[in-house]
Amino acid sequence: MIETIGATLKQARLENGLTIDEVSKITHISKTIISDIEAEKFEKYHRDELYIKNYIKRLAVYYRLDEQELLNSYLDITQEISLSEVKKKKEEKDIKREKESENSTISSNINDTLAEMKKVSTIKKQKRNRRVYRNNHIRDNIRYIVIAAVVVVLIVALFYGITKLSSKSADTNFNNVATPVIEDNTDTAATTDDGAVVDQTETPEEIPAQEPTVEYVKNSPLNYSIKLPEGTEKFTFKVVFVGRTWAALSVNGVNYSDFAQTIYNNDNTSNDLSDEGEPVEITFNTADFNELSLRLGYSQGHKFYVNDVELPTDQSDYNDSTANFILTLEK
Repeated sequence: MIETIGATLKQARLENGLTIDEVSKITHISKTIISDIEAEKFEKYHRDELYIKNYIKRLAVYYRLDEQELLNSYLDITQEISLSEVKKKKEEKDIKREKESENSTISSNINDTLAEMKKVSTIKKQKRNRRVYRNNHIRDNIRYIVIAAVVVVLIVALFYGITKLSSKSADTNFNNVATPVIEDNTDTAATTDDGAVVDQTETPEEIPAQEPTVEYVKNSPLNYSIKLPEGTEKFTFKVVFVGRTWAALSVNGVNYSDFAQTIYNNDNTSNDLSDEGEPVEITFNTADFNELSLRLGYSQGHKFYVNDVELPTDQSDYNDSTANFILTLEK
């Protein structure tokens, strides 16, 4: 078995006199990923083992190394990482269980203390002498008289308020009777100095109909042809990566250097299709553009736009494996 994967690949690259940038352009692997593989930072790509295996295999084939031996070594490393994570999770679970046990003990002690305090309070109450209350008829009669007087006052005040409000409302209605106004409907036409009548009727301006910004035809799943309005010098292409995926872009059959070949929407590890996604927008010169091909490592749920017009997709267009999105400009 080889000593380390990273050292072997780095030594092979240096023996071939190549830089990481040159290897990235030839193999279409991100420079960051090549550097991480040589530095064996595999813990960064947990749950992306399939992608890393493909990258290691591609590098091994290019350097003419034993790809199976490198892949076996990578498998051993991923198993160690997985065991380490399992051990870490077990330790965290043990710590959590200990804290819960301590909290339970404290809660139990508090409950015991409260129970003792309640018991003492109950004993003290039982020792108190019962008081005997005597009926005081005079006090009760006074209370009833006061209540009755308050009710009478409230009824009188309410009746007075309603009477006053009704009288005020009648006066207001009488004073607000509107005097009819006779409008002069005679049309007054404007005239010129020689007595000619000028038509002042305004003619509404016609709003020109807007031409559609993009016409498109769906040739097959994830394959579209578009046509732009005449005279359009530039247009924008936007893709929203919903699922977590590796992607690479070629324009007119050539790798597009302004588009990073890397993993997009890296935080969506569960590939939740309700995720807002990571948008990437590129502007092209219409005269220089013929076709683009977007290679997707995981095709589920992505959205595609031309000049903010969404190209329609449905579930049958997607699968769980790699796919190509094709866009052709009709001129």
